Amino acid sequence: MKLKFSVLGLVVVVMSLLVAGQAKADTVTTDATTNQPLSGYVFTANRDWRWYENGQLYTGFRNYFGANYYFINGVRQTNTWATEWGKTYYLGADGRSVEGHLVTINGITYDFGNDQTFYLRGKVSGYLKDGSAANGGYRWYDNGQLYTGFKFYMGTYYWFVDGVRQNAGWRSAWGMTYYTDANGRAVQGMQTIAGKQYYFGDNNTYYLRDNPVNTRQNKTKATANGYIYDGSALNGGYRWYENGQLYTGFKRYMGTYYWFVDGVRQNAGWRHAWGYTYYTDNQGRAVQGWQTINGIRYYFGDNGTFFMRYYLK
Repeated sequence: MKLKFSVLGLVVVVMSLLVAGQAKADTVTTDATTNQPLSGYVFTANRDWRWYENGQLYTGFRNYFGANYYFINGVRQTNTWATEWGKTYYLGADGRSVEGHLVTINGITYDFGNDQTFYLRGKVSGYLKDGSAANGGYRWYDNGQLYTGFKFYMGTYYWFVDGVRQNAGWRSAWGMTYYTDANGRAVQGMQTIAGKQYYFGDNNTYYLRDNPVNTRQNKTKATANGYIYDGSALNGGYRWYENGQLYTGFKRYMGTYYWFVDGVRQNAGWRHAWGYTYYTDNQGRAVQGWQTINGIRYYFGDNGTFFMRYYLK
């Protein structure tokens, strides 16, 4: 009998503790004047604000004076993320849910929409108008951050630095060298930059070619050296470049020597170089052997050196 009484007493004590705990959990805070459960944003006796629902400290979103706030145990949250209804939200420094297509939080820019739904759409990407001082207020974002590098836009490539489209200048990317024009677009084909000729290919790859000569459809193109098609009015649009500069002097081309002045191949005429005298024919080629020029016989050798040895009147 003594053992049974002790067990019964223990059960009574446990039940008493459970009832006391439940009563404490279900404590309802009431208005001192009306004795009604408190609801809403209440200034408490501790001289702070708390949100109550039916006398209980509230956790969750509540709309207050036209804005949405998030509370945990009645305390309004600030500068933090919140998840509700399967969506993600952010509370600003004033506690209100933020919105807008460009909201920057800790260096990352997000889209929260602008239709009063406030939930996170994701990190922003693309050429977006953010009111910056450059490029008419547009900058390029990639995964929420201002982007540096090339981006394909409106049919061509542009170079950006901290989101701002750059204009004329040299660029390095993917181990290659590129050039963007005054409108910020990557160039291709033959280009004259600071008085020098460069070749950037013609297959939409845009990078500067390292090899000195490229042949495309019987047109020789180069970055800096060679007989280059540049669209000039003379010699079918070709001129000779050396180290990127228009060249004056002899150059060996297609098995013989030609004389150039400012890159332009010259035709018939006398030439002087290396302390010797030469003659080029109507095709601009240096002659050799016996030649009759203006009724006088000249000898230019026959060993591929081309200079004049003597003449016969």
